[in-house]
Amino acid sequence: MGTYHRIVAAVALRETSEIVARRALDLARACQAELRLVHVVEYFPEDLSNEVIPPEDQDPETFFRDRAHDDLLALAQRIGADRAHLQVLIGETSAASQLLAYAEANDVDLILTGAVGPRPMAPLAGTLAEHLVRHGTIDVLAVCHGGR
Repeated sequence: MGTYHRIVAAVALRETSEIVARRALDLARACQAELRLVHVVEYFPEDLSNEVIPPEDQDPETFFRDRAHDDLLALAQRIGADRAHLQVLIGETSAASQLLAYAEANDVDLILTGAVGPRPMAPLAGTLAEHLVRHGTIDVLAVCHGGR
C-alpha cells in the first residue's frame, strides 16, 4: 500500500457521518494527507417534505448547497478538522458517479464512506461503497457502523 495524499470522506450528513469523518481525519493525519469532506446532493425530488423546501425567493440549488456547506463546516469543527477542504457536489447523477468523477478530477487516493448494517451476508450490497468499489479505480474504505 502506498501513501495516501488526498483523502475524501464522503459524508451523507447524518448522525453516522461523524464516524466516517473522524476515521478519515485519523488516516489523513497518519499519512500527512489532505482531507476533503464531501457531500453530494444527488437530485431535487419533486415531493420534498416541509422541512427541506427552500424559501420561495431562493434558488433551490443555492439553498441546498449552502445548507450542506454549513453542515459540513459544523462537522469539521466538531471533529477538529479545521484544515479540511469542504465540497458540496450537486448533480443529476448518483452520489457514487459524482464522487468518482470528483476523485478522478482531483487526484484523490482514497474515499471513505459509511456502510450501515445489519446485513451479515452481504454488508455492502447496494451501498455507495459497493458502487465505488465496482466502478472506481481508487481505494475505498467502508467504515461500518450501526446495526450491531
